[in-house]
Amino acid sequence: MTDRPHPHAVSVPAVFKAEPEDFVVQELEAPPRRPREGEEAEAPSAPDHLWLWVEKRDFTTPEAARRIARALGLPASAASWAGMKDRRAVTQQWISVPGIEHDWQSVELEGIRIERAKTAVGKLRPGQLAGNRFAIVLREVPEDAVAGLSARLDQLSAGMPNYFGDQRFGRDNLDVARRWIVDGGKAPRDRFQRKMVVSALQSEGFNQVLAERVRRGTMAVAMVGDRMKREDTGGLFLVDDAVEAQARVDRWEISPTGPLFGKKMPKVEGAVRTLEEAFQTSLGLTPEALRRMGKLGRGTRRPLRVRLDQASLETPAPGQVRLKFGLPAGSYATEVLRALFGDGAQAATEGPSRQTETLALDTASQ
Repeated sequence: MTDRPHPHAVSVPAVFKAEPEDFVVQELEAPPRRPREGEEAEAPSAPDHLWLWVEKRDFTTPEAARRIARALGLPASAASWAGMKDRRAVTQQWISVPGIEHDWQSVELEGIRIERAKTAVGKLRPGQLAGNRFAIVLREVPEDAVAGLSARLDQLSAGMPNYFGDQRFGRDNLDVARRWIVDGGKAPRDRFQRKMVVSALQSEGFNQVLAERVRRGTMAVAMVGDRMKREDTGGLFLVDDAVEAQARVDRWEISPTGPLFGKKMPKVEGAVRTLEEAFQTSLGLTPEALRRMGKLGRGTRRPLRVRLDQASLETPAPGQVRLKFGLPAGSYATEVLRALFGDGAQAATEGPSRQTETLALDTASQ
């Protein structure tokens, strides 16, 4: 994986996830879709799914969903969710199941609690959330580092690189992707794995382009040929007037985007295109390779930067720091920790030796 530089990062030692309660995540539900101008609103349909507001402790989202489905007498695969949440954490999110007559109040599962439910039309789909709020406690933090951490948090709140985190890549998804997509080898049998390896390769390409723009100081600079994303609607457009676009970038009305390479990816022009095509070539993403990705990797654009929402830093006890902030869907809390602590933050693991693992091995923030 490519290096992911952060402009303000300084290495500060810290341990997070010493206990699941040290990493609290609350999912933010996506607002109802509004009809576009001139589009007629669809007639309401009868609810056919039950959405369950679930708190889980020390479980992955798929495992919690499977246990809930089985407890309701449904196949393990019947449950769905909008975003993956951390395992070693206390998290709250919606999980949906088909049918609306389930006796969810009687479900008793260790480490999993259904707090409330509502009926809805359709199941939850990946990405169907507005974002997440985090409350993260880091331990063993040097007391003389707190002032610097607070200052850097203020800087990040004004905008930070929107990298994909380590958990996007799994253990060997990039290697599998290169053997199949780039070299033309055998594709994984399982569709979910094919999707994961395509996603890993696209994410690597995005991170490489973003890292280069961070190095050049152009992450938040509008250039002719850039493709911008509107912060309010998500619409994309090409920049032909860099001065006018820069004023809008500075007001956070729009943000430059980077590539998730694929056959249908909206293109950029000029110097931006030259930059992106160089990384596409270095990754071996020829037209034939893009064809192998098929519908699993159509291609799209992702904002190069992200803002923290209502970020704060507290010191609940000597040697401890509690961070609170919100992120939009698809952005990674572990990248916030990387931006603040550099390579100093370590995730604690269970075991007699209290060894540590590298940052974000099991941390999902989508």
